[in-house]
Amino acid sequence: SILGIQAYTKDWYRTTNVHEMLNDVHEMLNELRSLGFYDGFKKIVVTGTSMGAFGALCFAPLIPNARVLAFSPQSTLNTDLVPQERRFAPARRKFDWVTPPYHDACTNLDKINEALIIYDPYLPEDKAHCTRFIAPNVVHYKIPFFDHAIPRLIAKCGVLEQLIKDVVENGAISSTVFRGLRQRREGFA
Repeated sequence: SILGIQAYTKDWYRTTNVHEMLNDVHEMLNELRSLGFYDGFKKIVVTGTSMGAFGALCFAPLIPNARVLAFSPQSTLNTDLVPQERRFAPARRKFDWVTPPYHDACTNLDKINEALIIYDPYLPEDKAHCTRFIAPNVVHYKIPFFDHAIPRLIAKCGVLEQLIKDVVENGAISSTVFRGLRQRREGFA
């Protein structure tokens, strides 16, 4: 089963829903929890890339026993906390990155069952964010030279499906995935 939450703009989940359903993602997830929606699932993985990974890390504490798979996540767009971040200028300027809830994905790491963070350590902005995700329940996977497009390139290596299966079943990434990723060094463009 898949429950998808999609932002219609690059708003880092900070504005109301275009279709006027529930105003905020956190309200919707809390409502689903109060209805017992999550009780029917043995394993729940919350995943996203970039802004979606920010959302996954921010909102996973609202989902009981959720495991997070975050590709190239931003922790916040507060440049006092991550001065290296110069991307996403419109969202940095438009939204309050200091006071509201869910402005820093690092705030509630201790309330997440576990998180797997995948990023390119040679991309300075992503590295700056990912080095903030420090907690006993957080595991970092560094995939060099894949830039910010990690899921797409993992898929091109033919191991994205295996990676997701590993995370769902075992909460870790197997050596099979890393062998597949080596294809990039062996002529994969």
